[in-house]
Amino acid sequence: MSKVIGVISGLLGILQFSMDNFPKKQSNSCVVRVSTGLASSGGLENPEGGVYKVHVFNQNQERIGWSNGKFISNGGFVDIKVDQGSNRQQAAFATIEATADGICIPYMSATWVDEQKYGWVGDIGSYCGQKWYYSNYWVRPPVFLHLSATNHFLTMLSTEQVANTQPRCTWVDRDHSHGVKAGMIMVHWPSFHTNDNWVSGDPNPRSKCGYPGFRAYKNWGDAEVTEWWKRDDTNTTTPAEITNDDGVFDPNNFDGSKWVETDYTSGDSSSVVIAGRQIIKKRTVRKLDPRLVISNSPFHKASELCESETSFGPDFVSLVEGMYCNMETSELLPLCTEGLQRGCFHLEQKTHVKRDGVVSEGQKEYEHILDWTTSN
Repeated sequence: MSKVIGVISGLLGILQFSMDNFPKKQSNSCVVRVSTGLASSGGLENPEGGVYKVHVFNQNQERIGWSNGKFISNGGFVDIKVDQGSNRQQAAFATIEATADGICIPYMSATWVDEQKYGWVGDIGSYCGQKWYYSNYWVRPPVFLHLSATNHFLTMLSTEQVANTQPRCTWVDRDHSHGVKAGMIMVHWPSFHTNDNWVSGDPNPRSKCGYPGFRAYKNWGDAEVTEWWKRDDTNTTTPAEITNDDGVFDPNNFDGSKWVETDYTSGDSSSVVIAGRQIIKKRTVRKLDPRLVISNSPFHKASELCESETSFGPDFVSLVEGMYCNMETSELLPLCTEGLQRGCFHLEQKTHVKRDGVVSEGQKEYEHILDWTTSN
């Protein structure tokens, strides 16, 4: 088992990754595993998204290797070998850039050249203002959850929480379709690792947003472009852009347009920080997705998806809540029952029944039902 810092009940907590969650060591390489909970909504004809490129950096954010990516099927993962040659430095940072068929990442992990293992979960991206959705991936927390910045208070998790928890997934999409602004994410693996049974410091998940923990960018650029992002100025939220390979940090040479909205304050609030400036966030127009997800997980709430400004993905039914979320309109409806036949969503017929008992005009025709009840 390896301890990964994730999110439990809205606070940072410890998750247990089994050895099966990590890629196997390969000689002279850092191996990065990227999983997907969902592929892009074009997914019926092209059910796969993928990783375009992976770059790894040492603790000083000097690039020590890169690799082309691979395609990933829904609910699967790929292991990407990044050859470091004779350089055996630890790959403290990694950037993962998606293809134009976006992916929603519930977890990633890495096995370094020295066999150390690290992990990351998609909850972090969602708390940092990125597009998110639920995943059907399970991880196990230990018995204790950290609730205090002073480490003086620990609380026992409920039996339900101890059994398992399910991280959200973070969307990454190279062509930014459907309002997904992050084409590439950057993770500092040690920021999400601990050997203790609690999380020291600030338990707010947003404390991991920005340098060094988690950052999001629009895109790296095509293969022939040589610039990359060396590091953030630790005194600001502005990313610096290096346009040569000399590894020199130049705080006066940056392009704020490459920085993606990252909320350091309140998740789905109306204001975000972009390149160090506070701005008002507009609600994204949601696009039609021809899929419907049905879940009986206690960690999945249709109401939470509908109320979030940054959620994105297929329409959703929570059997535990007895609710349906139309992700295109953010309309939340109860499921029809024997005692409720109007103003509800008829699960068997997959239709919205209006208050007058008539099926809603322009009713969606779902091309695919994603049944998550069989694995929960």
